[in-house]
Amino acid sequence: MTNANSRNGKKPATVNSKNNNNLARRISFIFILILIVLGIASLMTPTTNLEEVPISDVIARANDENGDIAKISVAGNNLNITLKGKDIA
Repeated sequence: MTNANSRNGKKPATVNSKNNNNLARRISFIFILILIVLGIASLMTPTTNLEEVPISDVIARANDENGDIAKISVAGNNLNITLKGKDIA
């Protein structure tokens, strides 16, 4: 006797193909779950508010005796200004 699937040229489904299909589903589910968790985590992290200030204001504040600038660092085309009492690591 021949199997109906073998008559039409299809191989019968095996246990390995079902296991592989389940494994692919589990991996896809875990990947999507990780993406969702990372998305939620990125929405919940606080953002740093950066303010663009004219360079003339920065120079005036840096030269002032009671100036509030603790540090000026250069990163490419940007100046990172750290105010006194607000040391950001």
